[in-house]
Amino acid sequence: MANKCEVEVEMASGSFKGEGGTVEEAFMNVPLTFMQVKYKGVVSVKKDDKKDEILFMMPQLRRMFATKTARIHWAHQIEKFVK
Repeated sequence: MANKCEVEVEMASGSFKGEGGTVEEAFMNVPLTFMQVKYKGVVSVKKDDKKDEILFMMPQLRRMFATKTARIHWAHQIEKFVK
């Protein structure tokens, strides 16, 4: 069975999904930019049969999607919750 990870960011403006083999790959595939984040949101991470949801306020969410390095950092931080 191949590992499959899904990351979904839900905000008032819509829902954005990314998929990949790891949490990091799934985070990188979320089609969301820094400028599109205008509200607080819930980040849902689903890895195999485990799922976790975390609420982030707008400043945190904007920092999360500001750069590629920030996405990688947050992917590693959030992955710790799902293990």
